[in-house]
Amino acid sequence: MFFDPGGGRPFEVCVYAADADEAVAHLRAHGVPILVEPVDQPWGERMAYATDPDGTPVMIAARRP
Repeated sequence: MFFDPGGGRPFEVCVYAADADEAVAHLRAHGVPILVEPVDQPWGERMAYATDPDGTPVMIAARRP
């Protein structure tokens, strides 16, 4: 999964979490827009995208067990 941030944004932020699904649920519960739901990746991570308050894409990644 790759996210095209568009809108002229030259970068995105990546953070690792213990569990991508729990991180997304927590962010959603606090009103953070989720751009891409968590998806398993072939290289052994689970990734999702949200936005920070300025609209910068934030990749949330976690290693799959």
